[in-house]
Amino acid sequence: MGDDLYVNQEFESKESVQKAIKCYCMKNYRTAALEESKKSKLLMKCVNYVEGCPWRVRAMLPRWRDRWIVTRWGGKHTCVNPYLSQDHRQLDSDFICSCILGMVQVDPSTSIALIQERISGLNGYKVSYRKAWTAKQKAIVKLFGDWEDSYAYLERWLKYMLSFARGSFYRIDRLPYIIGGELDDSRDMFHRVFWTFKQCTDAFKSCKPVIQIDGTHLYGKYKGTMLIATTQDGNSQVLPLAFAIVESETLSDWSWFLRKLHRHVTDMQGICLISDRHISIKQAVANNPDLWGPPRVYHVYCIRHIASNFNHKFHNVQLKKDLLNLGMFTRIIP
Repeated sequence: MGDDLYVNQEFESKESVQKAIKCYCMKNYRTAALEESKKSKLLMKCVNYVEGCPWRVRAMLPRWRDRWIVTRWGGKHTCVNPYLSQDHRQLDSDFICSCILGMVQVDPSTSIALIQERISGLNGYKVSYRKAWTAKQKAIVKLFGDWEDSYAYLERWLKYMLSFARGSFYRIDRLPYIIGGELDDSRDMFHRVFWTFKQCTDAFKSCKPVIQIDGTHLYGKYKGTMLIATTQDGNSQVLPLAFAIVESETLSDWSWFLRKLHRHVTDMQGICLISDRHISIKQAVANNPDLWGPPRVYHVYCIRHIASNFNHKFHNVQLKKDLLNLGMFTRIIP
């Protein structure tokens, strides 16, 4: 923004004024401090104001207007900037958030390194990983809502899914909400959710009779685990079959997921069920022989998990490759 701040300049909001001031400070290698911030008034001054630098800016929201106006402009700085910092006081997470809203909206998985590069290109300052990460979280909240909003919209999203993918299925399990040892009947607490798309379950009828199951940890404010079932088509392309979000990979959660998988995805005979050697999966399969035992289902272990555990113990990459090749061999050598 440079020296473009001037008296009677108009802005749409207080946030726009603050962003303009921050841009000015960064471009001119200056630092401003907040002196007063009210509902209809904003006053900022140079950090060297006490030493005599007259730079000061004030913006107001008049009662008869719907736009903020710069009413006082202290002119140029008279103080000397002793050094140019690699970071900048005005380059906070709120400012960075306003700069990256567009890129986060297009790609919510935008890396922190890319955000750091973007800010460096825009303002010439290198920001810390922590500051860029915080800014991205604020951008996600502004664009998509916070964690509480996401869980509150979960059932609405799933119902919306059913209206477009008719025949799909979801199930949300909830727990009683207890606070201070007392049951609150007006609220409940999210426990776990399962969903599957009708198009995927229909496609499975034309795929290999193979189901692969696995779990992965979720990261963020609320921890948890995503369980997923996939298969392969005739071209060895992955097709997702079902998803679930649960507390962790417990026997209860895996048993619940497998029951839902049998009832709402497939009850086909002769399925090959592939998993890692997680104790809860093994026990869940063993506890339901009618659903997940021969001849209906044949449970085997993923060769890649076995090879990874093998290499972890023996630390031999070549032996790991040999084990993988052995597990993928399709004929018996006479």
